[in-house]
Amino acid sequence: MSSLEAITLNDSPLPSVQVSYSVVFNILNAFNRRNSESTRIIGTLLGEVKENVVHVTESFVVPFIENVEEHMVQINADYHKSMYHYHRRNNKKEQVVGWFSTSTSTGALVIDNCSLVHDFYTAECNHPHAVHVVVDTTLAAADALMSVRSFVARDYVLDKESLSVAFHELKTSVVPASDAEATLVHQLLKGQLAGRKFASATVVAELSDIKAPATEAGAKQVRKATEALIELISGLQQYVELVQEGKVEANREVGILINEAIALYGAQPLQPAQIAALQTRSQDLLMVAYLASSAQVQTTLAEKVNQIL
Repeated sequence: MSSLEAITLNDSPLPSVQVSYSVVFNILNAFNRRNSESTRIIGTLLGEVKENVVHVTESFVVPFIENVEEHMVQINADYHKSMYHYHRRNNKKEQVVGWFSTSTSTGALVIDNCSLVHDFYTAECNHPHAVHVVVDTTLAAADALMSVRSFVARDYVLDKESLSVAFHELKTSVVPASDAEATLVHQLLKGQLAGRKFASATVVAELSDIKAPATEAGAKQVRKATEALIELISGLQQYVELVQEGKVEANREVGILINEAIALYGAQPLQPAQIAALQTRSQDLLMVAYLASSAQVQTTLAEKVNQIL
């Protein structure tokens, strides 16, 4: 099955598939963390269908048990529904678009049990073509590279009776779901030494392309990054002031991002000077609260005395 080429049928509007980088990374990470007794993993694919293109932007693993010889598959449907419900709470646009699996230990991409799993996900999808994405983890391709391929199932029907199920390969591309993903993958590839593959987790990244000593180039990069950060913070401060003054309409998404950035900064350890400043401010606030409470008590006593007199 690994030698299949993409098939396009003129009489069938088969979709094309675009898989984001994060989905592939998530599948590979789950495969490395799988049970030692499992030869492959399966899971749910989430995304959107636009103009006959299936955009796969999220995925999660679903526990299952299978017996290849007996053609038996048991899928934890409750787990699938619960995880899908949690994902829908964060992103209402994402829906079930299909399922994924890794190749078998022999390098097979599609086996007989795939039709059973595909039937389950066909019932879960709201569009007519549930896609099956396969990540080849055995590197069994001719070029010894990992491949990501997708399929769609078609029933062979005779006199309204289904005889068999055939998987047709679709045009598949791995693309970044956002500019952030594209930047991440670019830095990962650039950080490797020339001619070296991802043999280990060690990444060697060049700080600068300028032909200068390492310390000088590093200092320039740090100074440049610091200046860019200060400029960004100044822009955010100006935006917040304009929103408070009513000159600019508030953007909820921008506010959430600013809040998350502030929360991340709050998780950083404080310096002694910052701790002392916070303690001084806390003491001032406690003093103001105490004086306000005392003034309120004095006012209440004065009112009681006036009522008695």
